[in-house]
Amino acid sequence: MGSKTTLHLTLFAEFFYQILKGNKSREFRQKTKYWQARLINGDGTPRHFEKIIFKNGYATDAPLMIVECKGIEVTDVFEIVLGKVLSSENLERLKAPVLRKRNKTREKLPYKVGDFLFDYNLLDKEFDL
Repeated sequence: MGSKTTLHLTLFAEFFYQILKGNKSREFRQKTKYWQARLINGDGTPRHFEKIIFKNGYATDAPLMIVECKGIEVTDVFEIVLGKVLSSENLERLKAPVLRKRNKTREKLPYKVGDFLFDYNLLDKEFDL
């Protein structure tokens, strides 16, 4: 898993889930020196990665998926073009509760991120969690 053609990225649960479901085909990174060093070769061309290992968190047993990388496009940001999900692990750990400040209970509530409605209750049903 640790070859030079593998990019390792950590994501919030909602974006991890979007990629897992096939609703998100690109991952974006700001044009900073840090990402420039990780994603661009010395000659200014995008690096070639065969796959991306996405993790939701830093724990050793965090949800993880391996996704095909179709390339990196440079616009005003770095756009990592995603292919198909090759494998996934530890999805049962993806169901962390979402707590809203106004909600004093630990109820799992749907919330909107951009045009995507993220609902942990649906996640439970879809993946038998």
